[in-house]
Amino acid sequence: MFRCAVAAVFFALGCLTHPANANEVEPDKEPMVFQVNEGDQIYFRLLSAKLMSEDTPASYYVEVFEWTRRDGNAVSSRQVRTTTNHSSISIGSDGTASNADRAELLIEFSPRKSYIFVIRQNRREELGRIEIYSDTLKMLQDKVNDSPNDFKKWTLTIKGAAKEEQVQHNSEIVLAFAGRSHRYELEGIVVPTISDHYTGRKNLSGKPDPNFAPILRVYIDANGVPLPNSGLAASVRAWSPDFPSGQRNVWEIREGIGARYLIRLRDARTWVREIQLLERRDIKAEDFREVIREQLPIGQRPERAVQFRFTPIP
Repeated sequence: MFRCAVAAVFFALGCLTHPANANEVEPDKEPMVFQVNEGDQIYFRLLSAKLMSEDTPASYYVEVFEWTRRDGNAVSSRQVRTTTNHSSISIGSDGTASNADRAELLIEFSPRKSYIFVIRQNRREELGRIEIYSDTLKMLQDKVNDSPNDFKKWTLTIKGAAKEEQVQHNSEIVLAFAGRSHRYELEGIVVPTISDHYTGRKNLSGKPDPNFAPILRVYIDANGVPLPNSGLAASVRAWSPDFPSGQRNVWEIREGIGARYLIRLRDARTWVREIQLLERRDIKAEDFREVIREQLPIGQRPERAVQFRFTPIP
């Protein structure tokens, strides 16, 4: 009798502490769908520019112009240059861009902005013209929603119509998403005094000397390719230096294309070659919004990690 009573008590306690669904596995959360917003700056590659004509020339080119509406309806325009610093994109007789892998264009999706793609064979006549506006943003988001895990399918086909004598032919372009642009400034690096890099520092004579401060130099790679400002060095010898603002301290990061970034930190205060301090691998584009920390071995206290602090540039 007593044993039965005790068993009943433990059974009741078990029911209180272990609900019926305790062994159920929580379903995986749905991955966040990439969202494009008004004001975003998006890179596109021009895959093709086709003319609806039977007498298509053997080769032609495309120029892109950005129109900006300012206060009082004043309008200004500028020619958009590609990331390879070209002012035009060459097109073959089949309508495809010969340098689509390199010729990327930065487009800002804003009600103030519109873009005109002009297809030419020579300077005097327009073979085709395609205009895109901020409402193209919805077209892009629809592509994202259809294939949220495959950015290579985020392509836009936009058509242009012949207009009297100004434009000779109907035409179309195909743009491929090449990443959302965000610019960051390296605000500073923090090497804690309990970090192995600090406590293990030796002076030129080989004796322990944590006050023998380095000149920190930063390299950042995107998918194995160094960013333009890789090799930025602090202007002072210090364990936790700030980095001044300026064009040299601008890092463009692209979101939405699965890029992986690598930060290398070196000590440039040497006579022969720089000393490698650490590498921080497998950084996602979104990680630059927060503090990026050194990857420590399992079991080490997280406050020992070196910190990289970036701040967005408007």
